[in-house]
Amino acid sequence: MQYQTQEILDLLPHLTKEEKDLLIKAADFAKLAHEGQFRKSGEPYYIHVFETAKNLALYEMDTPTIAAGFLHDVLVDRRNLHPRKRRNQARPCQIPRPCAPRRKFAQTSHGNCA
Repeated sequence: MQYQTQEILDLLPHLTKEEKDLLIKAADFAKLAHEGQFRKSGEPYYIHVFETAKNLALYEMDTPTIAAGFLHDVLVDRRNLHPRKRRNQARPCQIPRPCAPRRKFAQTSHGNCA
């Protein structure tokens, strides 16, 4: 099945041009961000964020919330590049890792990674 942004836009005939443009930009960025990623089932990962955005549209959420549905996994994907940096072939964005669990709380200072 093709996962086209128009399918979601058809669910929301009341949107302004600006709102439609926002959703199209979010969908395009999500496609770029998840390019080459696949789920365990072998399906492209983009299907997950598309279906999330579609469900939010079915629940008649506002446009920024639907756009967030497209983008909700972009921040946790460490392979993503900022669009300007991608053109310059820079390094991937560095997103901090959570602190590893410690055996004793006293080993950390102020809750930071040591």
